[in-house]
Amino acid sequence: MTRPLQAKLLILAVFALGATTGVVVKDVYDTRTRIAFSGEPDRGNRGAGPESFQRFEEFLDLDEEQRMRLNGILEASGERYRALRAETRPMYQDIREQSLAEIRAILTDEQAARYDEWVRRIEEFRGRGGRGGRGGDE
Repeated sequence: MTRPLQAKLLILAVFALGATTGVVVKDVYDTRTRIAFSGEPDRGNRGAGPESFQRFEEFLDLDEEQRMRLNGILEASGERYRALRAETRPMYQDIREQSLAEIRAILTDEQAARYDEWVRRIEEFRGRGGRGGRGGDE
């Protein structure tokens, strides 16, 4: 193999490695940013979507009656979770508001203005659009 060809292959390999590293780093950054701003663990594509629920039923080899009963159980527990969330949300919101005020109190006017902008961006990212519950949650 000639030196010019080796040099070209080396440059190509370095470029490919750099592009691959960039994609991976961006994915890790996006994931960590989403987790940090949302305060929730990353669940990726694992969840209660129709596909995973169907796979769950197939894995257990449920008959039709069992599927219907399972569906009823999950719907009832989902209602209880939503009720609990509605009941506890104000407590979480009070703690959050208190923390925001305490942080703001230690800042200079200039820092407080930047802090308010930071909080606004996070709330916008989380779909809040302002203080209160998450948009689309209920």
